[in-house]
Amino acid sequence: VSLYSDGTAKLATPPISSFAMVGAYYYSFTDGELLIYNESNEETARFEVVDDTTIIYRAATVPLFAEAGTRYLAAPEISDARINIDELYTLYSMRTPYVGDNSAVGKIVHSLPEIDREHTQRFFSIGDDYGTRYAPYTLTLYYEPTGAETDDIRHLTVTPKISALLFALIDNLEEINYAFRSTPSNGELDKTAYTSRVTYYKNDIVDYIGTIGLTWEDFQNDWSGSVDKMFGLALGKGDGAIEDSQVGGGAHLLSYRARVIEVFSEHSLIIEVLPMINRERESKITERDGDNQLLTGEIVKAVFGNDNERAAEFIAHISVDDVVNISYLNRANITFNYTTNPIIVECDGIDIYDTDGRTIMEYF
Repeated sequence: VSLYSDGTAKLATPPISSFAMVGAYYYSFTDGELLIYNESNEETARFEVVDDTTIIYRAATVPLFAEAGTRYLAAPEISDARINIDELYTLYSMRTPYVGDNSAVGKIVHSLPEIDREHTQRFFSIGDDYGTRYAPYTLTLYYEPTGAETDDIRHLTVTPKISALLFALIDNLEEINYAFRSTPSNGELDKTAYTSRVTYYKNDIVDYIGTIGLTWEDFQNDWSGSVDKMFGLALGKGDGAIEDSQVGGGAHLLSYRARVIEVFSEHSLIIEVLPMINRERESKITERDGDNQLLTGEIVKAVFGNDNERAAEFIAHISVDDVVNISYLNRANITFNYTTNPIIVECDGIDIYDTDGRTIMEYF
């Protein structure tokens, strides 16, 4: 649910729903509840307001396919890229079968999210030959400093996701290059000034999206759902807040902010659950309001599957006292044994915070 300053509201319906949220919708807060209603002032959905960042779904008069009691949290801004999820949804209408269609590709490129706050993408070129045999099915995006000179390229954790979007939107694209220069341009493209380059191939991105549980067919069949899953916005993967959003098959994804006590193995960590952070406020989880939930202060052994190569890559450069998010699907056929110390949790994803433990720098 999205609330806007003009009093209007938007409810997102899942792909399995045949109901279309057409027309205008509005919202109000009454007696501790958030009410969504249509132009005829008829109630459409009702949420309990827990605090200024948390609501709980209670009921609806339209088929939202949400479970009563599901908790939703305010989606924080992703620190390393200014990502507008609604704009990403609209990208699907720009799909093109040919990377050689300069107009169509340009429209896609100029609608992409930024990779960070320090760089601006001003130019792109098609068909450059870097000796990789993929020309002319290549795309190069050129980035320059937004302000002063800089050689600092820190936030390349976003570029695999952007690459996945591009490969999904441009059918015969095989190679993407992100080129960087250390000084602002004069408004003209000088390829020789871009001295750093990062390259992604379609075959590599297939493996990457596979670690997230996605395929190219998923993007074709459910673009919005795939975007949500890849960027983690619909799953609450922001500032360490617990989220109980349904992700299908009767499972819900839960995410917790935690401090690393021990790197137990290449596929497991011993962690302490930390308070949630929402809009710079910390809040402790002191009571379980559902199965397989964790409380602030509990010690957990977070175990990742041997085939979860991306998690292993993250764990390889994690140290004691680092702050992370761990996430797992709350499957109906699994029940935690809270009598063990530590509690053993089979995890699916992990994010890494900065040194202050308040801003995520690497997303799973």
